[in-house]
Amino acid sequence: MSQDIHRTEAETRRSRWPGWIWAVPIAALLVVGWLAFRGLSKHGVEVTVMFHDAAGARSGDTAVDYRGLKVGQVDKVELTSDGGQVRMTLRLEDRMKPFLREGTRFWLEGANPSLSDLKSLTSVISGPTVRMQPGPGRPARSFVGMDRAPVLQSAPRQPLVPYVVSFDGDVGDLQVGAPVRLRGFTVGRVSAVRLAYDPGTDELSAPVTIALDPARIGLPAGRGRGALDGALSRWVARGLRAQLTQEPPVVGSRTVSLTFTGSHTAAGLQPGGPYPAIPTEGSGSIDDLTGKADRILTRIDNVPIERIGRDLAATADRVHALVASPRLQDSVAHLDSTLAEVDRTVHEVSPKVDQLVAQLRRAADAAEQTAQAAGQVVSGSPASQDSDLPTALHELTETARSIRALADYLDRHPEALIKGRKGDRP
Repeated sequence: MSQDIHRTEAETRRSRWPGWIWAVPIAALLVVGWLAFRGLSKHGVEVTVMFHDAAGARSGDTAVDYRGLKVGQVDKVELTSDGGQVRMTLRLEDRMKPFLREGTRFWLEGANPSLSDLKSLTSVISGPTVRMQPGPGRPARSFVGMDRAPVLQSAPRQPLVPYVVSFDGDVGDLQVGAPVRLRGFTVGRVSAVRLAYDPGTDELSAPVTIALDPARIGLPAGRGRGALDGALSRWVARGLRAQLTQEPPVVGSRTVSLTFTGSHTAAGLQPGGPYPAIPTEGSGSIDDLTGKADRILTRIDNVPIERIGRDLAATADRVHALVASPRLQDSVAHLDSTLAEVDRTVHEVSPKVDQLVAQLRRAADAAEQTAQAAGQVVSGSPASQDSDLPTALHELTETARSIRALADYLDRHPEALIKGRKGDRP
């Protein structure tokens, strides 16, 4: 018996779809492409700023700040080919493009930490920050940076007005850009500090040029130098003087302070030189502190220290003679023996006082019992009402009470037998 066997034949078909296994790499390529496109679209603006010193700025760590907001960061820090400057490449956000013009300024805040600017002390730990101040001009991408904040700027119609002040002593550590203050308000900045030599007098001087802002002082806009000169002349006549101060005192940075001192030696601004001069007066500089110290030492020298020392030595000799005197020693010994005698007397009298107090109390008890017994007898006899017996009984009772009071007092104050009662002492 035969049986037919049917076999299944496989057929191979080729499809254009590569298969689901390729979905994973394709999705990965799409994600990478999207991230690349997003990164390129937010690449930001690259700016180059030249500084004299990096002052601790680090790539990828130092922020770029504008009006308190982080708008970028330092992307690269490198030396120029000649090694004379530091080139910083900043990566700013795209929104900062309209502000990048020729007049825009960049400076390092915290490059020079100072006690007068407490904000700058944070750079000791966190490092400096690149600050940005937009300005006018054509679009630019390369700038020259500054080590500190720019000098105070005013509106174009209200330019800064320069003046000269000349201080006695050392002013070399007064920095350009230091504030000029009037009654606590910043009204200008130091714009120049230099050393000058006068061949005619053979004298050295250190004139300081300060730039004042009329608007900060409160003068109307557009008046300029004329209005400010007139105001300063009147104030100088009333005692306005320029002083070199330190904030905080002694350890802080130098500043220029316009202060009403009450001096009337100058009638107004002093002419001469490129700009009018504001008179100066002693301040908190090192030379002034040295002068004050010299005056204090002079006063100390005038104190009669030798005579005071001789008087103290004589007083000490007298005290020593008094302590070593035989009479004083005899008096102390006599007082000591007297106190010892009093102590022995008290110890001897104390037991006797206790016996005396006990006897007095027994006598008081006996007197009271006698008075009570007699009272019972008297109360039972009508004839005794007109006699003197009740009066005698009353006196006997009072006697017992007095004896008891004496016993209580001696019990509390046994020394009364020697010293007497407080009311009986002379």
